[in-house]
Amino acid sequence: MIRETFHGVLGPLLLSGLLGAASCRGPILPPDPRGNLALWLDRKPGPAGGAPIPSAEGKAGEKAGAGKSEERSSQSGSNPGMEDLPSLPPEKAGKIRKEAEALLAKAMETQDPEGLPPGLRLLYSARKSWNEGDLDGAAVDLQDRLAQDPGDFLALADLGAIRLRQGSTAEALALLERALRRAPGDPRATLELAQALAARGGEGDLARGEALLKSIPSGALKPGLVEHVLYLVYLKAGKQALAVRTVSLGLEKHPKNLRLLGDQIEGLVLLGRLEEALQVADRLSRPPDGPLPQALWWKVHILRRLGRFREAVSALIELLRGKGPEFDHFFSTIAQREVVNGLLSKVRREERAGRRLFYFPNEREEILNTDPDEIRRLQVVQSLDRDLPRRPFRILDLALSDRSPLVRTAALQVLGRTLLGTDQAWERIKKAMGDGNPRVRGMAAHMIGRSHRPGAAGLLLFAL
Repeated sequence: MIRETFHGVLGPLLLSGLLGAASCRGPILPPDPRGNLALWLDRKPGPAGGAPIPSAEGKAGEKAGAGKSEERSSQSGSNPGMEDLPSLPPEKAGKIRKEAEALLAKAMETQDPEGLPPGLRLLYSARKSWNEGDLDGAAVDLQDRLAQDPGDFLALADLGAIRLRQGSTAEALALLERALRRAPGDPRATLELAQALAARGGEGDLARGEALLKSIPSGALKPGLVEHVLYLVYLKAGKQALAVRTVSLGLEKHPKNLRLLGDQIEGLVLLGRLEEALQVADRLSRPPDGPLPQALWWKVHILRRLGRFREAVSALIELLRGKGPEFDHFFSTIAQREVVNGLLSKVRREERAGRRLFYFPNEREEILNTDPDEIRRLQVVQSLDRDLPRRPFRILDLALSDRSPLVRTAALQVLGRTLLGTDQAWERIKKAMGDGNPRVRGMAAHMIGRSHRPGAAGLLLFAL
């Protein structure tokens, strides 16, 4: 249940919020059953409203898949005619944005682009493709639009957002900078540029991203949206406490903003403050604010972390019995009923065993990194005996550097039982012979004795 990547680029259906219209009420996106903590998104259907700010690891993983797209789009960030276009007056740019968003929102709602001006039809097509998950197709439409009008800052901002979602941070930055040179102060481009800077993470990028977000005029965006993006930027910079503080300040102004409430729960979980996170999730799973299916899903996750499996089973049953459009949307876009039923079976097994047996992908790393409870971290390591991940040393290295000798000792046991024949395990066991705790050193010596490797006896004699 951890972040493999962090969430940043806004989906196109959130654009209607740039003008401050619509309610802040929207579904809370809980932990993805296939991945990690996910965004708390706008209620409208679409591409999950937001995408992760790619991490360095995520960029490397996406590079191959995005290669063709980047080759095809390499010219979009270097249009020579763009440099010579004058900046639009802020009032004119704001009017263009407001009128375009109103027309596009209406066309998206009716699925009828016929009434749109010619200059907006490609933007409509791009956003429609984006909603359907076809980022490459959306990018092609936007490139076609920029070929018609290199100064269309709406297309520049949208294409920059797509490139950021695809992991092409450098191209996203170039496009968004150009959008802002053409339309200084445009809220959409400003919002996306701040997230692109956070994704790059260079010297001064965090400070500039903060300044950009705080420069957006009040009322230009949906209530709480600036605080939400600041939260994401701070998380990307590793400032979890500041991220949660930012959300708390936002909730003082917008106490019923569900996006911020979702951020608050996620942030508190990342800080290991599970009881506080559970209070917020519980409030959103009961009237008058709930029941929201995403809050129930979050509640299940937190209760499992706390070892309260019977309550987690009850919350899952309540989720499966829920009726109404919000529950239909949840089961069609976030977690299918088969997935939730499967989790229910697993949690019932955990209830009988009295301990955690199953984890979301990457949840183990998050617990080892953030959870203050020694027993929960120990259970994570013990679970590796039954379910060794594809990259076990990433988790085991966290466990071997844990502050608790019990956790470090358990990690050595896992190494000895499952990976003792590998050179990687051997090197880590030898290193543990220098641990300051005698229990850890004793377990390392035991594993060396079991290894029967050449030089094992000499290593033990040297340690003695």
